[in-house]
Amino acid sequence: MTTYRTATEARSALQTSASSKIESSIKTLLESKHLYQSVLVDPTELIKSVLTFMPQGNQLEALKTDFQHVATWPWQIQDMENMAERLPVPVKSTQLQHFIWSAPDIKAYCGRCKRVEPFNCDATHSLIPTEQSGFANVVDQKGLVQVFVLLYLCQSCKKVPEVFLIRRVGNRLTLSGRAPMESVQVSTVLPSPVARYVSDAQIAYQSGQVLAALFLLRTFCEQWCRPFALETDKADVAIDKYGASLPDDFKTRFPSLKAIYSDLSAAIHTATEDAPLFERTKTQIEEHFDARRLFKLHSPTSTTAK
Repeated sequence: MTTYRTATEARSALQTSASSKIESSIKTLLESKHLYQSVLVDPTELIKSVLTFMPQGNQLEALKTDFQHVATWPWQIQDMENMAERLPVPVKSTQLQHFIWSAPDIKAYCGRCKRVEPFNCDATHSLIPTEQSGFANVVDQKGLVQVFVLLYLCQSCKKVPEVFLIRRVGNRLTLSGRAPMESVQVSTVLPSPVARYVSDAQIAYQSGQVLAALFLLRTFCEQWCRPFALETDKADVAIDKYGASLPDDFKTRFPSLKAIYSDLSAAIHTATEDAPLFERTKTQIEEHFDARRLFKLHSPTSTTAK
């Protein structure tokens, strides 16, 4: 690797490396994380690699001092409306005090196409002004606070844009909002009239609302079993009548909706935010309905699920 002869060269190398790291972290956040989940952008290794290839001397010591405060440096996002400005901006002075990055293209689930599709970023905006735009930086004990809005468009349907709200505090990026709400794919073995309850449960769970997620899984069980009983029957009676409709071989080999319903009810009644219970019962529900497919059991002719 080439040794950086000047502070300007070192800062330019740091800008390039940091931009790439920020963009890859944004891509990870939008493609694999969910509402209120975070990723860390740790510049430590980037700074270390740059300093390693700086000659010893006063310039190196000055860089070490400056780089100690990178958590308070603004991340300046490129203007997506001006494509020419998306190119990396060269550092022309030794006073690099911000990082410049461009919104990456991503692959995400499209609720209209019902599959994962490429999305391109059409517009960006930084909601909290920084000193780069003539305002004082907003800084807390963990570093600079910034909020970015990114507008993405599915390249298959090209219909309604997806808008992401990302909050940056120091080196942490958090997905703090989406419009429209995230669509979560669920197993294709789940019956479509009631599958949305499992999808909503997954969103609630990923957002940290475990108790609400458990309630939605229980609602899924109730609504699936309703057509197997009278309209006046209570939920537990409907669950029993559904169980009675299953072959004996099925009931002895695969997870029982009655047992799942009972476990979920116990957690809800005691307001227990049981994350392992959510993971376990969601898997059991999928196993139950995959077994229905293998046994070629027919769905009810009518359903009260909406």
